[in-house]
Amino acid sequence: AESTSDLEDQGMVVDGGNRDLEVQKIPVMAFGPSHEAKLRELLHKICLHEIKLCSDAAKEFVKLLKGETGGDLLRLYYRNSPEFTELLEAWKLRNGKRGSSPVFKLVQTILSHPEGKDRSTDIGRDIDQFGGKLIREKLDDIYKALNSNEGKQQNAALSLLTSIVRRGPGLASEVANKFNFKDFAKLAEYKTRGAHKVTKHSTRSDFVAFAISFLEVGNPGLLRSVLQQKEMYSSVLRGLGKDNEDTVVSVLSTLKAKILVK
Repeated sequence: AESTSDLEDQGMVVDGGNRDLEVQKIPVMAFGPSHEAKLRELLHKICLHEIKLCSDAAKEFVKLLKGETGGDLLRLYYRNSPEFTELLEAWKLRNGKRGSSPVFKLVQTILSHPEGKDRSTDIGRDIDQFGGKLIREKLDDIYKALNSNEGKQQNAALSLLTSIVRRGPGLASEVANKFNFKDFAKLAEYKTRGAHKVTKHSTRSDFVAFAISFLEVGNPGLLRSVLQQKEMYSSVLRGLGKDNEDTVVSVLSTLKAKILVK
């Protein structure tokens, strides 16, 4: 007879001697040659001209970074490419074209990854520098996405900006000083179909997250500066009645913690 441990090794759940429930084991990619081979494959594909290959590779990269061994993968990538050269190459290839949103999402995932948040480490400091480089050199590309009238692309750009702001007051101040907020508040509006709001690919949620991110990380100097963007914050407040509960709670709790206590 097979032992309980034997059955568990085969992926069987043993409950009182019953073996009728089988669960699929989730494979964990070991940190080693398999990681390196997968990384090389993904970096090669995200820099290809073929939209589908690039897009699929970027999505898979994001999925792996968010997985159990994502921190290992990010450290491995950083060790081999500390200036994130392949991301910049993929960005350049897709700039202003179809397929840019998966690349934006990949960049956003790296900027917001827990493994790179600690600024006392080399990887944390260099990811900060990477975020600053995007604001100083790639802001026009981000404007193209925001002005594209394609909700998916606009949301990817908004999420990317939010991930840069959330890295801390320094980068948040740089975004606040360089970003052109003129006519930006139109992204706070829900699209409508007749009398009903359309939530699919709506930019409202990501717009609110971007606006509130300044308040989340801001020091008093930054708060005084960014709150001058009255149209942006008025648009956040005006639309709260149509937002979901999570958004309303996030906005009001942030305002209470960061603004009303001042």
